[in-house]
Amino acid sequence: MMLRLAAGATVIATASAQICDTYDHGATSFGADPQLGTFILLIFMGALVMFMQAGFAMIEAGSLGVTSVVSVLFKNMGDCLIGAAVWFAVGW
Repeated sequence: MMLRLAAGATVIATASAQICDTYDHGATSFGADPQLGTFILLIFMGALVMFMQAGFAMIEAGSLGVTSVVSVLFKNMGDCLIGAAVWFAVGW
């Protein structure tokens, strides 16, 4: 399992590096805008963080009793929403 995760992380890192590669004239492979590759990488990595947050929520929900699951999921949802709002306000 850990080997698959490491291989997946390697593939993602390689793809991210290829997205951000620039040519001598400064244009990315996406066209004339040199910031487009960075923008796509930023959105993609943000989506991965959101999926990671959902995975942590499922781990926590599975390790708790039935009565505590709702409160923990609400805490994780609040954490995700506050983190997204702060990132949108000052993070990027």
